[in-house]
Amino acid sequence: HDELLAALADLATPIHTVTLGPELAVSLSDRGGRPLSEHERRRIAEQYADGRHDPPFGIRVDNSTYTPNETAAKVLDHVRMRQEAD
Repeated sequence: HDELLAALADLATPIHTVTLGPELAVSLSDRGGRPLSEHERRRIAEQYADGRHDPPFGIRVDNSTYTPNETAAKVLDHVRMRQEAD
């Protein structure tokens, strides 16, 4: 993450890091028309076990109960608050 921010440091546009981190049960559930493979389920469980779903940078949005539009609104609210603070 630090390397990415350093590479983008010359941009005039602020960088916002957002991680979508729904509850584990939601991440492990089949959504849409494509069921998860056992490999994907193991990988998701590993990522939650070691905390990659909630990194120490940026913000995490638990979108377990949000629609895509509600999730986008939460992210935009964060961006607007950051802009007002700067």
